[in-house]
Amino acid sequence: MIYSDGQPDAQIASSGTIGADVLELVYDLDGTSPPVIVQGPVDQIANEGNPVSFSVGAAGAEPFGYQWTFRGLPIPGATNSALLIQSILASDEGPYSVVVSNRFGTAVSAEAFLYVLPQSASQLIAPSSLASVEGPGASAGFSVRIRLQEVYSNSLFPSYPIVIHELRFRPDVTYAVGAFTGTLDSISFQLSTTTNAPGKLSTTFANNVGLDAQLVHSGRWTFSTAFDGPAAGPKAFDIRLPLQQPFRFDPSKGNLLLDYRNTSTLPKRFHTDAASLAGGPVSMLYNDGQPDAATATASNSGADVIDFVYTIDDTVPPQISLQPVGAALVEGQAISLVATATGAPPLTFQWFQDGVAIDGAVNSTLTLANVSPAQTGMYSMVASNKNGSATSKSVRVLVLPKPDALAVVPADAAGIEGSGTSVVASVPIRQQELYSSTLFPDQPIQITQIRFRPDAVFTTANGPYSYSISNLQFRLSTTSRRPGGLSMTFTENRGADEVVVFDGSWFFSTQFRSSAGQGKDFDIVLQLQTPFTYDPAIGNLLLESVNFGMADRLYAFDAAPHGADMERVYIQDPLSPIASGRDPGASILQLGYSAVAAPPRIVGAIPDQVATVGSNATFTVVAAGTRPLNFQWFKGSDPIVGATFSSITLSNVAFGAAGAYSVQVSNALGVVVSAPAQLVVKPGPVKVGFARGQASSGGELALQVRAQANGNENAIAFSLQYDTDFLAFDSATLSDGLQDATLNINPQDADYGFVGFAVALPTGSTLPQGDDALVTIRFRVSPVVTNTSSQVVFVDLPVVEEVVDALAHPVDAEFISGWADITFHGFEGDVAPRPTGDSRLTLADWVQVGRFIAGLDDPTYPDEFQRIDCAPRSSGGDGRLTVRDWVQAGRFVAGLDPVVVAAGPTTNSVHEGGSPLGPQSLDSARLVISSLTGQPGETVVLPVTLVALGGEAALGFSVGFDPLVLTFVGAETAKDSTGAMLNVNTRSVAGGRVGVALALPSNSTLAAGPRQVAKLKFLVRSVRAGTTPVTFDDSPVVREVVDASAGLMLSTYSGATVTINPGAPEVAFSPSGSGFDVSWPASATGFLLESSPSLTNPVWTPVNGSPVTTGDQVTLHVASGEAQGYFRLRRP
Repeated sequence: MIYSDGQPDAQIASSGTIGADVLELVYDLDGTSPPVIVQGPVDQIANEGNPVSFSVGAAGAEPFGYQWTFRGLPIPGATNSALLIQSILASDEGPYSVVVSNRFGTAVSAEAFLYVLPQSASQLIAPSSLASVEGPGASAGFSVRIRLQEVYSNSLFPSYPIVIHELRFRPDVTYAVGAFTGTLDSISFQLSTTTNAPGKLSTTFANNVGLDAQLVHSGRWTFSTAFDGPAAGPKAFDIRLPLQQPFRFDPSKGNLLLDYRNTSTLPKRFHTDAASLAGGPVSMLYNDGQPDAATATASNSGADVIDFVYTIDDTVPPQISLQPVGAALVEGQAISLVATATGAPPLTFQWFQDGVAIDGAVNSTLTLANVSPAQTGMYSMVASNKNGSATSKSVRVLVLPKPDALAVVPADAAGIEGSGTSVVASVPIRQQELYSSTLFPDQPIQITQIRFRPDAVFTTANGPYSYSISNLQFRLSTTSRRPGGLSMTFTENRGADEVVVFDGSWFFSTQFRSSAGQGKDFDIVLQLQTPFTYDPAIGNLLLESVNFGMADRLYAFDAAPHGADMERVYIQDPLSPIASGRDPGASILQLGYSAVAAPPRIVGAIPDQVATVGSNATFTVVAAGTRPLNFQWFKGSDPIVGATFSSITLSNVAFGAAGAYSVQVSNALGVVVSAPAQLVVKPGPVKVGFARGQASSGGELALQVRAQANGNENAIAFSLQYDTDFLAFDSATLSDGLQDATLNINPQDADYGFVGFAVALPTGSTLPQGDDALVTIRFRVSPVVTNTSSQVVFVDLPVVEEVVDALAHPVDAEFISGWADITFHGFEGDVAPRPTGDSRLTLADWVQVGRFIAGLDDPTYPDEFQRIDCAPRSSGGDGRLTVRDWVQAGRFVAGLDPVVVAAGPTTNSVHEGGSPLGPQSLDSARLVISSLTGQPGETVVLPVTLVALGGEAALGFSVGFDPLVLTFVGAETAKDSTGAMLNVNTRSVAGGRVGVALALPSNSTLAAGPRQVAKLKFLVRSVRAGTTPVTFDDSPVVREVVDASAGLMLSTYSGATVTINPGAPEVAFSPSGSGFDVSWPASATGFLLESSPSLTNPVWTPVNGSPVTTGDQVTLHVASGEAQGYFRLRRP
């Protein structure tokens, strides 16, 4: 309403609102109004036999008159506002209307259409998976201007022809609008049978339409929905489209295409429920906004979910929709022949074998279990209904014999799909496939069948199939060719026992199924026309296939590479003698075979052998026959112990091994002996060489040249080339066994690294057969500071390499060069830290050498001795460890002499009992121990005096004494050796031997004249009168006097005598008062009484007091506390 509040005369409203007064009108009919239709009749859909009614509502001046019409003609007696038809017939289908009249005029209603469905009509929902499930998609095709095509797979429908009468849609829940009625003024629906599958529709609409396209609705369509059903869906199929023209659909001809064009729109967006099934049985494409478009602009994998109302077309005779597939199979196996038919039900079936009906075979599938040869034949099926019959094609069933045993080749591929393929059954081809003997049972077999399996990847017939090849040939043979060694020339691969095992037409089949594992079953069976006997002991198996025809499709057999066990060559030309390709694979086979009982036989002759002395010779026999096979080899007529295998190897043959060899082969069925094979033994080349040499840096290398002689060699000549940076030729001597031979040496190019040698035995003499030592060649080794190797090579300069026999005939020879390993053992004098040193010369090395010289430490390894023994420096030592080495080590440490690489002797050449001394002369230094007298219990000091020539720097010596008389107490430097290092070795003191090594400070020497250099202290143990010698010795320290340059000085050595004073007085002790009395014989005159608190380190001091002579005794009283410990009498 609008209004102007407070302005009743206003011309313009000032406000407005949605609403108005609620009024009650009191009226009278206009008695002069003609009738007006206010509610017309609506379309009706009903099945035959059901009642149906139409009604009409009108306004105007009453009373009204009514006349219902059908197809424009009045219906007798139909003069009420409602028309009731009690039991409709098919003939009642059509348009109905009503004429309403009064005295002022008439009104005619719009037509309402009655659709009569057959009483037998059925329903199916496509796709059926969404019958009770809300679809995941939605379609708005009824709301907008659009052209839309939807395809439904024939798998969604019965297999027989049907007549579609009505399409029913259901509203979508997601875009819910509730109960709804809508009218489309112009929409058309077309149905057709299309060969295009879901997901394969063309974007050009016309390309999808089938030849039987039929317009099933065109014009106005009013529909409604009560939106009944679960809240979450699905709703009821109550959006009904009765077809103005029913459509006959035969699913065996293709898929159903629904094509509609909507040129109308609805006042609101309305959606019907739809599927969305990627890769499923439905799909659609459309052009939104262009109902007359020729091409689609969009597509998806869904379609409307439709309830199809249909009847069966019972006028259709049977048609065979699936033909049976023949089979070639083996006795005892099973096969199912399947043939299907379409047509008006009910259909009946009857199978025939060779034209004769099979009792009880009245289903579309015929199963033959445990087949026998009697079931070989031609099979067909007849399908019948009231309208006629149809007969399938006749297919062949071939029942083949069952072999005794089966073996998959290769066995490990039994349950695994191969990675290769064979097209021998598909294209013109010539192919040879080689299989290693190791893939077969180890026994003679007779092959009767070869079974292949279909390739699961490359076969275009993806399912059961049978096929007949008109011209195919297979050959089998035993070949000596090995996998990897096939010739590209086919004939060069064939074995001598080749057999054409099949030639002609081959009918085969497969069920294309897998019983176990990943590979298909081996059900493609080739029954050999001629069986082939194969013994793996003889060689490998060669299968040759030749196909002269072209198949209608690709029938691929499974194949695979298999390491070094298989190979094939091929060319796509069955007449070509030469292959064009090869690969390391072959078809995977299953062989049908039976075992063959066969006595042993020897295949081919055993080849003769020629061997050189010292080499090996092998004889091998190839034998066939039933396993196990037993072998025994003979030389001549004598069996060879332990030679019971198919091969025999004679090791390190000598001339005596020559002769005839044969083998006896036996099994349970017989014995066979080979023809003899000859072994000829020839002398081999004389091998001249030497073992790898080992030498120390700066030392000597000795190479012993040896010959592996055949026993006929009289003279050998050769030259050696060596690297002069490491080696220098020194000398050569004949080996002990060749002292009567002559050795000539050519050293003229020795400085350049070449020396020639010739060894000649006396006339007529030869080297003994075997390993002979010829000559030892010595080299001086250069001092190197790292481990290294140097090659020594046999050459022809200056003396030509040659070996001759006693008749001066040349003998084959092989001169084998070698190497010398030079080991760096360190530097002379480098001994600390032990045992390897540290490649540095320091004070620690000098001290450690001194300990070795004194015998305080012992060398552990030969190379350690070598580094200690460093004097004289020119020779790297002299095999003795003396003070000379100590002085030389000191010179190295002080830098007075350059360090040198360790060389020289590695063991001590000084033996106990002394070493050679220099001649005694006025020019010799003289080392003297002074003699003296001692009393029992007294420590005596023996001075050691060197009567020096001048320049003496070090000296060493050992002294020997009687340990029962004297006990060594110690040694010390004397007045003329102050500052010297003194090492004393007391290891053998218990045996009466002490070693002394003394070295003056570096670069210090003694002046000429008597020089007291050391003091030796002994305790007199014996109480008996007499003398005992103290003598010089060389153990544990060698006697030697050395100058400051480590030069050896001539020297002589004079020992000493210790006199033990006879009649030593006896001392007596007796208590006296608070002390005690000490007494001794009065005849012992001139003695003093002394005491010492200890004998371990005695300190003797005079005892206070005056002795008193009483008769023959002298007594001295010792008061308590004045003296205690040990007492002695000493004569000053």
